[in-house]
Amino acid sequence: FVSAYKQKISHAEKESLLEAFNGKIGELITGTVEKSDEHSVIVNLGRISVTLFQKDLIGREVFKPGDSIKVYVCGISKDKTKGSSLIHCSRSCPEFLAKIFANEVHEIYDGTVKIYKVARMPGVRSKVAVYSEDQNVDASGACIGPNGSRIQQIVSQLGNDRNSKEKIDIVEYSPNIGVFLRECLKPGVVIGAKIADGGENKTTYVVCENETGSAAIGFKGTNVVLARQLTGLEDIKVMDESVAKETNIEFTPMAEFENEA
Repeated sequence: FVSAYKQKISHAEKESLLEAFNGKIGELITGTVEKSDEHSVIVNLGRISVTLFQKDLIGREVFKPGDSIKVYVCGISKDKTKGSSLIHCSRSCPEFLAKIFANEVHEIYDGTVKIYKVARMPGVRSKVAVYSEDQNVDASGACIGPNGSRIQQIVSQLGNDRNSKEKIDIVEYSPNIGVFLRECLKPGVVIGAKIADGGENKTTYVVCENETGSAAIGFKGTNVVLARQLTGLEDIKVMDESVAKETNIEFTPMAEFENEA
């Protein structure tokens, strides 16, 4: 009877803690590493501990007991196997990076600069699309900071493996899909595109200045993958202008997209 009573008290305390965490969903919390191995990291967040698995970490970062660690509270879900609630935290989700930006870039914190979307390959590369409704504000410049100081401060918080530091590209968002694609695929030089119509043809063809298509695609295709995440386009095929002419791909010149914008 005493054991069952204690169990009920313990369960009630746990539910109370989980209820308290409901208000922290969507926030960054700093915890302390309790235990770490090659599969997971257990983090103490005060009166409760959470487990970060490899998919929740940034690249090959490694922690040891006592380390301070920032996590993003994604939500609370029911663990079907044990019937109890679990707090899901992450460092690899796009929201973690968006929150770091809000902490480091005053203009994002106060709403002068807005994040349209974050595309992320944790520990490898990210693209953050930003804009401002105030024409006098340079949205990307605000994120980069004087001499790159702000972006360096952000990158320093993304993993502790020196060999796999996550690179960040700041992209100027445009509601015009052609202009936005051009920004997403830098350093490739986009001269035009044939945008998928949403029907049977789901491929968007992007035409670049000769010799710059590979830069638009990026190492192992990372640039295109992130551009796809940012634009929501299902399939992006990048080619140099000479290839577009050989294969008779008709495309809209960038000047037309700019006029529309």
